[in-house]
Amino acid sequence: MAVVATTAAGCSSDHAPRASAGRSSSPASSPASSSQTPTPGAAGAGDAYFPDLGNGGYDVVHYDLAISVPDPHQNQMSATATITAKASQALSRFDLDLSGLTVGSVTVDGNAATSVAREGRELVVTPAKPIDDNTTFTTVVAYSGAPEPRSTPSIPIAVGWIATGDGSFVVSEPEGASTWFPVNDHPSDKATYTFHLVVPDGTTAVANGDLVSRAPNQSGTVMWTYDEKQPMASYLAEVAIGDYQVTNAAGPDGIAIRNVFQSSIAADVAPAFANTPDMISYFESLFGPFPFDIYGGLVVNERLGDALETQTLSIFGFDVLSDNDPGVVVSHELAHQWFGDSVSLETWKDIWLNEGFATYAEWLWTEHTGGAPVAQTAQMTLDQLRQSTKPMPPPGDPGVDGLFGQSVYLRGALTLQALRLTVGDDAFFDILRTYVSKYKDANATTADFIAVATQISGRTDLQPLFDSWLYQAPLPDLPA
Repeated sequence: MAVVATTAAGCSSDHAPRASAGRSSSPASSPASSSQTPTPGAAGAGDAYFPDLGNGGYDVVHYDLAISVPDPHQNQMSATATITAKASQALSRFDLDLSGLTVGSVTVDGNAATSVAREGRELVVTPAKPIDDNTTFTTVVAYSGAPEPRSTPSIPIAVGWIATGDGSFVVSEPEGASTWFPVNDHPSDKATYTFHLVVPDGTTAVANGDLVSRAPNQSGTVMWTYDEKQPMASYLAEVAIGDYQVTNAAGPDGIAIRNVFQSSIAADVAPAFANTPDMISYFESLFGPFPFDIYGGLVVNERLGDALETQTLSIFGFDVLSDNDPGVVVSHELAHQWFGDSVSLETWKDIWLNEGFATYAEWLWTEHTGGAPVAQTAQMTLDQLRQSTKPMPPPGDPGVDGLFGQSVYLRGALTLQALRLTVGDDAFFDILRTYVSKYKDANATTADFIAVATQISGRTDLQPLFDSWLYQAPLPDLPA
């Protein structure tokens, strides 16, 4: 996420399945019935910062979301979510995260649920018969209403489904996905997605992934279907509906470039994305192959004050581009496609793995295009952080309130510069490429990154460096 800056004067607040940990990105055949005694799935995923976010007892494999918005000027939807999941325990009942909206019906494997209860932001489902451990099951939730964004202690804007009076879009980091679909709303449970968006003819609807079809209906509506084939964290899901101009072009290595600009500002914001193919090629040379088959920017005519790396289609408020260096903002969100989207967080505490890496990518792009060298930017940033009188928690444990603070972005990036100066350029970029390759489509922790850095560099003395930059209050000096 970006609420953007490359020095301590501001910050860029934007916004990968853990290889093990019981996460599954594809359904498995159902084994024989389990002998476990069925028990309720947990009402949270166990995140220290957001204990009520997500749920336990299952891992979602795929979301199929059919959403109808009959009039973009009115904030009303009717929708059906078909959720394919695999049980990680024998379940007597399970929860989905859902805020507001009216639930019409719930079925599990084709049978009406015995009980459906609303407990705060939880949709508690008791299936007609218990679900055996390690079996794949399908839940269908029909729901409707006026989705509303929700507040979060991490950023000063509402998150989730945002209606603008003439359309809508989504900005969900860190806890807004449940405002518009029933979900296991934690980044540790990534899944693939299909979106079927029904809107009036003449209205544009976009979502993550590839456009599969655009099918007119006799009712004067059009169904736009998109498929995101690679696992995605729920906060990265994007839907936008309204008056947009969509452009498609060929990018490097067969990657499709799709940009979506609100029509009233399209001509003004298009130049900010002219360098996207060059950025992709440059970052590929440093981080490895681009992790998806399509990418572009979605720009809304709203003063959001931030941008978010929604997978394959990063969203930007027009003010983030007009009030800042657009090359910085665009490069930041693009870098997140590797760091945050393909390789995702296991817990929110490790947010520096997203934001510190994307901020460092800004510095790299700036240097690559003739701007300040990374070493100069890093030292200037360190000097400015030292002059700040505002308390800043270390980036390795910033707290809920500091999730998108300067420490996470800037001191997180300085951690990478300290590592680079310690191990040398060749080892440093080999570390980044290995980390991206090892945890592609999965989740990772700070400990995972440190393990990769230790293995690739052959240095067994890196832990004190990471401790001093990530977990201790005093700001260290950069290595000479």
